[in-house]
Amino acid sequence: MAAHLEGFDIDLMQLEAGAFSGEHMVVGGGPVLLQGGRTSQVLLQRGTSPPRPTFCFRALPGRGLTVNGREIGARAVSVLRPGREFTIRTETEFPIATISVEEAHLRRVAREIGLERTVDSVLRRDQVTGTDSAMHSLRGAWQGLLGVEDSDAADAAHWRKDALETGVIRTLLRTLATETDASKIVAARSLD
Repeated sequence: MAAHLEGFDIDLMQLEAGAFSGEHMVVGGGPVLLQGGRTSQVLLQRGTSPPRPTFCFRALPGRGLTVNGREIGARAVSVLRPGREFTIRTETEFPIATISVEEAHLRRVAREIGLERTVDSVLRRDQVTGTDSAMHSLRGAWQGLLGVEDSDAADAAHWRKDALETGVIRTLLRTLATETDASKIVAARSLD
């Protein structure tokens, strides 16, 4: 089964027998795109990441997310570099979270908050570990934006655009900068 997830070239394979149901949510456009999904079955997802850095993490701190053969812990963020092949396994009813951001935008926001070096470091890695509180903030920002109702009010639309394009990226960068256990950093297998 093939799926269209914004910017991803992806094939989905159900790994257990039974009826399948799922949901997929997308918020954003322009420089930032948030996506999330949940399925009724264990899935193997293979494909190519979007043409911009993509950060993948557990939408809830529970079990069930493996990226490129590595378990993604409750404090971990997987880094999918642009246009790279990946394999993701998600468990039944497990919500996955992704944030895709244009690199120039990521760097601009990082410069605004003094975390320019964080971007260079993170984009060379496959996985980064943050603190519990930073991951809690990141999940909250991600869930808050996916849960915002559409509104015709100009101020609500402006708030949402600012929260998406700046707020969640600041939270992401601060989370990535809190890396606390250097032994859990997984070096990139290839920098080409």
